[in-house]
Amino acid sequence: QGLGNDFVILLNPVRLPPNKKLLIQKLANRRYGVGCDQVIIATDCIQSKVTRPRNNDDNDNQNSEIIKNVEKIQFFNSDGSEAESCGNGSRCIAKILMEQRNIKSILLKTLGGNIQCR
Repeated sequence: QGLGNDFVILLNPVRLPPNKKLLIQKLANRRYGVGCDQVIIATDCIQSKVTRPRNNDDNDNQNSEIIKNVEKIQFFNSDGSEAESCGNGSRCIAKILMEQRNIKSILLKTLGGNIQCR
């Protein structure tokens, strides 16, 4: 739940049916399913090391490495249609993923574009 919106979140589902729309509609149905405003599917977690060039002011001689966390996020409305993104949903999924991984930022790749979250 985020600011009055409620979500069903599927983190890295192993397998989804070919007809995702029907699954979304069943999950989102408040009378016969779990019930929610949107279903969020988070897949394709990538953690990659990115080498940052050494700053001349740095005391050590080694380049520092940072971890870049990327997650593909899909937002589905209760009718099964895919939304480009959702502000409240992005906040919720970013918070869950950052807490799970003990990281301070994550990049969410959505249909509407990339969202850097901190």
